[in-house]
Amino acid sequence: GAEAQSLPARLARLVRESMPRIADAQLETTGTYRSLDQPVEDELYGIAKEAVTNAIRHADAHSVRLRLRYELGWVSLEVIDDGIGFDMSRAPSREGGHFGLTGIRERGRILGAEVMLESIAGQGTSVRVNVPLSGGNQEKRKRT
Repeated sequence: GAEAQSLPARLARLVRESMPRIADAQLETTGTYRSLDQPVEDELYGIAKEAVTNAIRHADAHSVRLRLRYELGWVSLEVIDDGIGFDMSRAPSREGGHFGLTGIRERGRILGAEVMLESIAGQGTSVRVNVPLSGGNQEKRKRT
């Protein structure tokens, strides 16, 4: 099932499935892949799916870029679209939510991640999530 697939494979499938509805969708993965805990991968996938859905359904975007970066101690996911964007200062309150942005913030909170949302009316939207990974440090402690 989908759960067994790696995060990059799931994101690649998301990009492929978006293609009929958006002119240009791309995934770029950098750093050394390592499998993350399933709940972490699920939340990151959920954030990507939410952001891509927003780009297609609400932003009227022509292109969307997904960037997945594996670094020492953290992983980051960035989704950038060239859609209509919106004025961040006029986005509805957290209670009302703005499309899927509330869901993205909530998923980020679950991950203990830093979530950065940037949007400029007429210039598109960027969602970036930096997730700290504690696993590496714990492994070192166990061995000593």
